[in-house]
Amino acid sequence: MRLNTGSNEGGLSDELARSANHVNLVIARDREFWADLDSGNDALMVNGINVLAENETAMDGVGVSAGAQSRRLSSLFLSDQDKSGDSSYENIDDVTKVSFIAGMDFFIDAFVDGAIEIELTPRGDSGLTQTINVPRKPSDEVRIISVQFRDFVQMHD
Repeated sequence: MRLNTGSNEGGLSDELARSANHVNLVIARDREFWADLDSGNDALMVNGINVLAENETAMDGVGVSAGAQSRRLSSLFLSDQDKSGDSSYENIDDVTKVSFIAGMDFFIDAFVDGAIEIELTPRGDSGLTQTINVPRKPSDEVRIISVQFRDFVQMHD
């Protein structure tokens, strides 16, 4: 996990809305996220919501679920882009322009008790789920929280 606290001087995080009410999050993985197959998809849960599947209609062929495999999606930016306090699952167009990156309007409350739980269940038959918990930091204080999943997980005895 990396907390970006530097000044806003360029980069994709400049395209994200900032406020005291929500958290900005980017989730990355070196192996692409797949969500547009009939079976064999990845599941990426953020506080119990599969962000790779919940936005299938809203992403309209550009973002995460629709066309994820063909886009080679490796990073997903989540932000309450319209500052509404709700998730519309709409594209964040200025972020989604890059072929392997997508952004979507997804509200993560900065003031709920407890950590943000991010869980990745990769496609395939490994059955290994990775869970990363990160603190809730308002995006006006910490512009974006970066989470990087391993593309290979080894079981330990």
